[in-house]
Amino acid sequence: AKMGASKINDAKKMLEEIPDALKNKAEILALQAQIDLSNQAEGIGEVNDLRSTLTNDGNNHQARFDLALALFTKGETSEAIQELLTIFRVDQEWNDDAARQQLFKFFDILGSENSITLSGRRQLASSMKVASDLALEWIVYVGGHIPARLSLLRSWVRLGRHTSHTTCIRNART
Repeated sequence: AKMGASKINDAKKMLEEIPDALKNKAEILALQAQIDLSNQAEGIGEVNDLRSTLTNDGNNHQARFDLALALFTKGETSEAIQELLTIFRVDQEWNDDAARQQLFKFFDILGSENSITLSGRRQLASSMKVASDLALEWIVYVGGHIPARLSLLRSWVRLGRHTSHTTCIRNART
């Protein structure tokens, strides 16, 4: 849930007074992540408006990212994580890896033993493994020609990870 402005200020003051030896404790990191999320979520819009934007443009990663923030602050943590995973699966590098970084912030807030965190981490790891396996497979498939390998990987990223080898090879040549 969103923290009120006075609660945020109180929490910031409390964090400033914590000894350095305790600053890496899970509870402290979770509090810092919650403060960061509250600041980040200010002014992002309403959930229904963001969903409407995505209905009109499913590839609007910024709207999906903002929706994830809004959902998380409203306590819909599982759905928020799924929205970020969707961004990550489509474009891992979007906005300097913002989806993956935000996932880790959500995981910090929820705690490492939370079932939603554990599920989200498994899904993220699976997406990362699929991406690296396919990239390796395509590099071997194309052979040693580096420009062709790079073009093929760009094509795969542009078209999405569920695209077939044949489609990516055809698009890499154009």
